[in-house]
Parts: sequence; structure tokens; C-alpha cells
Amino acid sequence: MIRKIKLTDFVRNVLTLTTGTTVAQAIPVLITPVLTRLYTPADFGLLTLFVSLTSLLTVVVTGQYELSILLPGVDRDARKLVRLALMLTVSASILLLLLVLLLHAPLLTCFKDKRIGFWLYLVPVAVLFSGVFEILRYYSVRQQAYKGIAVATVIRSGTAGGLQVAAGMAGAQAAGLLWGNLLSLLGGNLGVIRVYLKKKEKEEPFRITPDLRRMAWRYRNFPKFTLPSLLLNTASLQLPVYVFATFFSNTVVGFYALSQRVLNAPMTLVGAAIGQVYFQKAASGNGDKEQLRQLTWALYKHLLLLGTLPMAALLFWGDKLFGWFFGSSWTVAGQYAQSLSLWFLFVFISSPLSNLFFVQGKQKQGLLLQVIIFVSRALVLLLCLWRHYDAAATVVWFGAIGALIFFCFVFYLLSSAGIGKLQILVYTLAVLAAGILPFFLIDQWLS
Repeated sequence: MIRKIKLTDFVRNVLTLTTGTTVAQAIPVLITPVLTRLYTPADFGLLTLFVSLTSLLTVVVTGQYELSILLPGVDRDARKLVRLALMLTVSASILLLLLVLLLHAPLLTCFKDKRIGFWLYLVPVAVLFSGVFEILRYYSVRQQAYKGIAVATVIRSGTAGGLQVAAGMAGAQAAGLLWGNLLSLLGGNLGVIRVYLKKKEKEEPFRITPDLRRMAWRYRNFPKFTLPSLLLNTASLQLPVYVFATFFSNTVVGFYALSQRVLNAPMTLVGAAIGQVYFQKAASGNGDKEQLRQLTWALYKHLLLLGTLPMAALLFWGDKLFGWFFGSSWTVAGQYAQSLSLWFLFVFISSPLSNLFFVQGKQKQGLLLQVIIFVSRALVLLLCLWRHYDAAATVVWFGAIGALIFFCFVFYLLSSAGIGKLQILVYTLAVLAAGILPFFLIDQWLS
């Protein structure tokens, strides 16, 4: 009975977050066919480069202390971590702005599209907004304020979508995409700040105190191990963007960006929401290994079943689907999606499951795995550049190695939760075969 109640709470919380995330993700999905007709691939490439720089630096500025907010038993300690993370974010963002002002010229030489020059000055602002949002979002998860998170996500997505469409119709070109993105980050913070302000007490000053130093030391493994791990993970995900922007063109970045945008939709739609609730439930299990094993295995099975059919459809018909849905000029993006589909299936699955590292206190192992992932993918890109492969071939190799590496990553996570290795392999292969075979037969029949 207790297990049933816990499962019901888990499903209810996931549905609350997923409903808000569904609406939030439905907005960019629905307007993407409009945006692809208002903006060029090069415009999307510029936006992607800006977002990539922002996401990479956001990992650093918080010290990853926001992940520790769920762990203290007393809420007062959690709010200390919120204040610590916020002060780190503001200080690091100011330092980042000074660095951009000093090094703007050499930074600009790294990119072929010089339009990024003006937007480099606004990267610290975007990093500040993103960092604050992540901190307040984790505190809202701790308070189980899932409706507030859902509303904030919708505000963020709606602001970006509305501004980008309006600016595109006014002929704003790439600036419309970037301003829409930047202002949406601010709008999202307005949605999650209320939960913290409601709980905040008057005697909680924003300055370094002995209590804050103790909390920083207590959870030092997050900046020490989790930060480098997530930094490597983000860098490895964004590495193609930097390589394409430097050695190819922003048009190639735009094609890659649209393929990522579509492939990321399931992960953003339900993966992030499930991950937040899974972290909260797993962390509150008081070390019950059997409960953690059952929760983790059930989650993996559902995620694999959920992601296999869309992956198979894109694997065989990605170019046709993209050309029909986004316009004939975006067919290349569909070809990229075909090459990346299997990789993104395991990225989608690994996103919620990676919270196991924090629950089990295995940040060191997480860091080691991220080093392996980053090095392997960097070597693939370097090899492709050395062999003078074109962008399409580079994406094929990047997707293939990424799929292999992330399956191994998921395999390790499941094994660490006590799930049998043979059980993992048999179930995974069976589901993939059952999902891919019908699409293969239909594709052969149609051709």
C-alpha cells in the first residue's frame, strides 16, 4: 500500500511537471515551421552558437550547488545553499563580463560569422538569468512546487516564441531570435522566484557567513566533481557547434541546430520533468537499495519504450519529414537527424538516470565517465577534420560514436542500481529490434 501511494505521488508529480513542459515545448514545436520560413539556417546557427556559449558557462557560474539544494534535511540549510549559489552566480557573471570586455577582439577571431561580436557582450547577462533560474527551479522542486515550475516553463517558452515570431515578421533577421531567447530567460525567473521569496526569512542576508562557509564545505563535492563532470558533458554536447562554427559555417550550425531541436524535444518534454521528480524520490528513499533498483528499472523501461518509435521514424524518414514539415531548404537538417537519432535516444534515457550519481554520492565516477565521453567525441571530431570529411560525414561519425558511448553510460548507471547486466542487454535489444524492424520493412516496401 505504501509503495502504491509513493508511486501515485511520483506519477502525479511527473504529470504536473510534464503538463507544463508539454505546453512549453508545444510552443516551439508548433512555431518552428513558421520560424524556419522567417529565418535562414545561418540565423539559426547564430542563435545556436549564442545558446551554446550560454549553456556551457551556466554550468560553471553556479558551482553546481543548486543540485545540493534537495539534500539537506532542514529547509533553512537548503536556503543557505540557495543564497550561496546565487552569490556565486552574480559574482561569476560580473567577472565574465569583464573578461568579454577585455578579450572581445581575440574571441571574435574564433568564429567565421562576425555577427556574434555584439552578442558576446550579452552572453554574461544570459548566463546570469540562466543560472538564477536553475537555482530557483531546484528550490521549487524541493518544495514540490511543481505547478510553479510548470508555469515558469510556459512563460519562458511563450515569451521566446512570441517575440521570435513577431520579430521575424518585422524582418529582424537573427536579432529577433536572440532577443527572444534572452528576454525569455528573464521571464522564466519571474515564474520561480515566488516560491523562494515566500519561504525566505528576514534574517537571511546575502553575504558570506560562517554558516554559508560550512554548507559550502559540506557539499564541496558538487563544485569539485559534479561541476567538471557536467562541464565536460555540456562541452561534449556543444562541441559540434563550436567545430562547425569555426571550420564550416553558421549555415551548417543551423542545420545541426534544427536537428538537435527536434531530437531534443522528447528529452525536454518529459526527460527533464521525470529527472527532477526521480531525483527527489530517489533522494528521499533513505538508502533503500531495493526501492531504488525498482524505481530505476521501471523508469528505464518506460523511457526506452517511449523513445524507440520516434527514433526509428527519424532514422528512416528524417530527411523527408524535415523537408515536408520545415520546408525544402531544411532537408539537410533531416539527414543530420537520421545520423543522430540513435544517439539522442540514449541521451534522452541517460538524462534522468544520471541523477543516480548524486543520490549514490558517486560524483567521482560521474566525472571519470564524462572525461571518457568528452575525449572520445573530441577525438572523433578531430579525426574527421584531419581526414577532411565534410559536415555530413562528420555528423554520421559523431552520432555513431555518441550512440555507443551513451549506451555504455546508461548500462553503467543501471548496473550501479543493482540491475542485472544480462537483463539490461536482452531487454534493450528486444525493444530496439521490435521498434526498428517494422520501419525497416515499410521503408523497403516503399522503395
